[in-house]
Amino acid sequence: MSGFDDAFDNIDQDFHTHCATGRTIGPPKGYRELINRPPWLSDKLLILSNPRYKSSGDVTQTSGEIEMSETTIFFNSKSKGPDALLSNFARTPIWWDGVAFGSGEEAYQWAKFYKVDPTTAARVLAARSPAEAKRIGQMGTMNPKWDVEVFVGGVKRPRKCHVMRRILLRKAQQNQNVRDYLLSTGDAQLVEFAPWGDRFWGVDKNKYGNNWLGRLWMEVRAQLREENK
Repeated sequence: MSGFDDAFDNIDQDFHTHCATGRTIGPPKGYRELINRPPWLSDKLLILSNPRYKSSGDVTQTSGEIEMSETTIFFNSKSKGPDALLSNFARTPIWWDGVAFGSGEEAYQWAKFYKVDPTTAARVLAARSPAEAKRIGQMGTMNPKWDVEVFVGGVKRPRKCHVMRRILLRKAQQNQNVRDYLLSTGDAQLVEFAPWGDRFWGVDKNKYGNNWLGRLWMEVRAQLREENK
């Protein structure tokens, strides 16, 4: 599991090597994508525009009230349209350092525990759904470095955000339908709508929060766009 050790001790090495070489980090030979391109990708995309919000460009705030742009795509685990792919609960297989996960949520919850609580990590791997993996992840002994802010590529943010970014990147690289939809969103602002009150990864019903998941998706989108040039 040395690669996962790198995710905590030298988390930026893999990502920045990828940026410098343009190399696509994918699953090993023989790993087959499990989800085919859905038919709605050729249809008109569901872009949500809310007239209550004034245009202010991309999200630049690190906390507090999020200013929405005229074209904003809201997503969460309850989404029914193509934007559901952006949720960590979307059943999109991810291969990461020799471990296969059924969703981004399962990969994220497993990464929290594998170094310090192998029993909980094993329970996450055995989870039957992303929701179950999340519930298990609220019970174990989490890596004490998980919330510590670290610099990666000159950017300081919580370690868990760097790990999440790597998970999202692999999700888009290894699932063509996710990659195609993400790129098709253009410059739309991506916001995880979390009315249940998660102000770290998303925004609450009052549009207040950090929206880290949406911001990380926009970073991954920009990287994929650069790779296509």
